[in-house]
Amino acid sequence: MAMNLVTNKLYVADFDANRVTVIDGNQNTLKDIAVGTNLSAVAVNWVTNRIYVANSGNSTVSVINGNNDSVTNVRVGQNPTALAVDVYRNSVYVANTQGNDLTEINGQNNSTQSITVGSYPAHVAVNQTTNKIYVAFQIPGNIDVVDGETGATTTIPAGSFENEIVVDEWRNKIYVADPTGNQLVVIDGPTNTTTTAPGTGSYLWRIAVNPLTNEIYAANLMSGDATIYAGAPAKLPVTLLEFIQH
Repeated sequence: MAMNLVTNKLYVADFDANRVTVIDGNQNTLKDIAVGTNLSAVAVNWVTNRIYVANSGNSTVSVINGNNDSVTNVRVGQNPTALAVDVYRNSVYVANTQGNDLTEINGQNNSTQSITVGSYPAHVAVNQTTNKIYVAFQIPGNIDVVDGETGATTTIPAGSFENEIVVDEWRNKIYVADPTGNQLVVIDGPTNTTTTAPGTGSYLWRIAVNPLTNEIYAANLMSGDATIYAGAPAKLPVTLLEFIQH
């Protein structure tokens, strides 16, 4: 699922039905939009009102125009499974698990370019402030850091298996869920050094970060509970109003 806070619409990827269901939060109505096959991810650019849907079954990304719900299909690499949107630069990064690469989609004209990364990229996140793209792999459990300006790649060991990666842009911290090691891996953006925090449940599976409180929430798949990690206190670089506008 992905939310456009500007239009108050929620986009839900229906894997088997090959469609996106749009829930209008203002009217509480539903609308289905046909896209590609075997949907694996959805992301929103709230500035341009474009919605991006990864279709793992036919190796395309469907671009939905949120103004009229028209669809343009863009060819990407093999088996796209994850998306990350850079709103600042109007770019979209697609992790192609079977293609061992990223596809960068130019949001202005839907042109593409390929970025070579490691084997089986499964998750991707972007720090829009630093223009760095973080790619997590199914095998062997590393993180590739791609410089969005030069395309240069740095590989960081980060556990044994990654299942989620999120970015706190304010503090330039990257958080990785390592379920096999049952730990939270923390990457320091400026230095690429890593630290770990052990999971308190079983099989740390999914994570989310609240930049306002500097807390990280981890869902534990096997123990049916969640862990809250309190990050080190740090002065926020912007006000709450600026955050909402951002």
